[in-house]
Amino acid sequence: MDKAGLAFLVLICVLIAIVVSILWFVPENEVPPDVPEVVPQTPLR
Repeated sequence: MDKAGLAFLVLICVLIAIVVSILWFVPENEVPPDVPEVVPQTPLR
């Protein structure tokens, strides 16, 4: 493999690590994301 292939593998590993860390640290915040955001937008108008 060339350096480009190795860099590609490293990039994939980094992206996977970022996704896993996000899913690990924020498991409860993903369930109700729309409810708190919709409420403050209405009175602003």
